[in-house]
Amino acid sequence: MIYDSSRAGQKPVFLRGGKEKVNIEKHDKKQLDIPESWYQFLLDEHPDLLLAEKFDFEHTPISIGMEYQTTHGKYIDNLFITRDGKIIMVEDKLLKNESSRRVIAQAIDYAQDMQKWSYEDLENAFRMQKMNKDKLGLYDYVNLCSGGSVDQYDFVRSIEKNLQTASFLILIVGDKIHNDTEYMASFLNQHTTMNFQIGLIEIEVYVTDDGDWLVVPYLTSKTIIVEKRYLRIYDKEGNEDLIKEIQDSEKNVTTTIVNTKKSSDGIVDDSDEAVFSLIEQKESIEIREGFQEIIDDIRNNQVQGCFIKRGSKSFSIYLKNVKLVRPISIMYINDTGAHFDKGVFKAVFNNSNIKEERTQIILGSYLKYLENTLGFSEKKEFSNKSLEPLIENKVSFFTELRRLSKEIDEVLID
Repeated sequence: MIYDSSRAGQKPVFLRGGKEKVNIEKHDKKQLDIPESWYQFLLDEHPDLLLAEKFDFEHTPISIGMEYQTTHGKYIDNLFITRDGKIIMVEDKLLKNESSRRVIAQAIDYAQDMQKWSYEDLENAFRMQKMNKDKLGLYDYVNLCSGGSVDQYDFVRSIEKNLQTASFLILIVGDKIHNDTEYMASFLNQHTTMNFQIGLIEIEVYVTDDGDWLVVPYLTSKTIIVEKRYLRIYDKEGNEDLIKEIQDSEKNVTTTIVNTKKSSDGIVDDSDEAVFSLIEQKESIEIREGFQEIIDDIRNNQVQGCFIKRGSKSFSIYLKNVKLVRPISIMYINDTGAHFDKGVFKAVFNNSNIKEERTQIILGSYLKYLENTLGFSEKKEFSNKSLEPLIENKVSFFTELRRLSKEIDEVLID
């Protein structure tokens, strides 16, 4: 479960050139006449304002249009898809003028309606979008936006599964989030029988004396995301047969999150706590806490371009670039230490048509850092059996990841 308390903040400070303070005022004080449609077009053009990384999204949402009609005769304001098939629906509201109950109820109606859709229904609706002038299919469009590196089978399968299980992120976005809206969303996230999550984002707009606008999104402090857990059941032939949510009374059952790998018995424990506990048992509570901070910081986008994938007994750190065939695994960590697979790293570069000599230069500089700073050894595999050097050198590690990302960008530009 995530509890985000970052909403408690203050008016941002605008420094021109990092020195000169520029006077800014919130838009309501300037009496700007901003309609709901302004938020709709703003998010369509700037999906980063959705703060998807705060909801553990690994990939930036891609807008697939606006005004999707539902069977209730109303329209979903904005709809977004990620390259791995996650779905975000957005309701844009001038919340200072709206009933909290009405806003939440409308969002739930949308989720219940979309659960009835098939992949073909969603794709047909997308083909009708004004922004889709070439009438592209949903996969073709997302793949194009992602640099041509999306696996079609995995993408379609993920969309179908998320529709079937109502695994959506519903974001209510507007100028003001009332306390009763926050509490209602929090309650539903914890107690609803559906798998959707509700997030509340408040958009603040500041205006300078010169008429420039500064747009600041906030995830409200009472937004709670509950990590739901599922059983994935397999038939005798080993094919997936059923997905079942684990209720509180079944917490002693070993479970698996949807889309994780199957173990020998078809069920595997796959939660953050399970991996952190293994590390704590092998190392210490201090190492566990230090490593947890690294994972949290990467998830909170402290190192742009990096994201985390969690396995049943490990975390993997990836670096993505749209011009590479797939993200690069730059380290995986489990209770036996930190590890790096040089072969996988080189394969991604080779498949991306990057010359071998350039690959060796980039790989060599990263290996040098792992050896000299983090104490990696190549006796059996390139690894370090203790996580302590990684914890102690967190700042330099993040600096190295940023340097590595920049170096890769420069190679791809060339």
